[in-house]
Parts: sequence; structure tokens; C-alpha cells
Amino acid sequence: MTLAVSASKYETSMGAGLSGLVSKERDKQPIIALNSDESAPRRRFTWAHEIGHIVERDRVAHDRDYSFTEARGQKYDLHEFFADEFAGALLMPQSDILSMSARGLSNQHMAETFGVSRAAVAKRLESLAKTGIVPTSVSLAD
Repeated sequence: MTLAVSASKYETSMGAGLSGLVSKERDKQPIIALNSDESAPRRRFTWAHEIGHIVERDRVAHDRDYSFTEARGQKYDLHEFFADEFAGALLMPQSDILSMSARGLSNQHMAETFGVSRAAVAKRLESLAKTGIVPTSVSLAD
């Protein structure tokens, strides 16, 4: 399945605790803002996470007017779960991460390969394990 998503992306200082946001007004292109104070891997994951919100709102809910702000420690709801899972799948394709993990590559190596944090790799492997996709022989931690 091919999916085209278009959004304007900006990076700006947002202070501690805020990773990014997405905002969409009816009949306008979504705007994604990322916290320039955060690491490149964190910004990369946040960018993919915000695209996940766009896909969920546009393709699943058919909502044309929405806004999400990513603050650390906020309530973790279904929207956030979908966006995190989407970002993980986009940045760390299942076949690639499973192949690397089965070869015994460390979470650090995978994080560097995918341009994400070790925590993002661990979360992706954990998510795949919950669905029964990750073999029990695969280590979820470094």
C-alpha cells in the first residue's frame, strides 16, 4: 500500500518537555513543528510520530481539522499509541529490525542504523514481541 502525506516542517526551540506538535486546519496543509533543542534521533522519531497523527486523523477518522502537542509525561491515549506504532514501523521496518536482531546486533547498532534512539529500538522490539512476531530467542535489551 502506498500512502502520500504532505506537511510543512519547522524546527524551533520549544523548551524542555515538549517534543513537537502537528496542527491542521480545514483545507490547509498540516504543519509539523519539532523542538530544535532535542537530539537528531529524537526529532526524527517525533517527525514520524506527527506524520502518524496525520495519517490517523486523515485516513482513519477522516478528520480535516485537528491539533496534537507532544509533551513528555502526558496522558498516553489511543492517538499517541497509534502515532508511536506508526513511527516505529516507518523508521524501523519489521523485516529489517528482526533480521538485525536475529543476527545479534546490539540495540545501539540498530539505533545508529535507523537514526533513532536505543529506547525507540527497544520499544519497537517490545511491540513486535507483544504481537508474537519477535521470536523468543531475540533479546529485547542490549
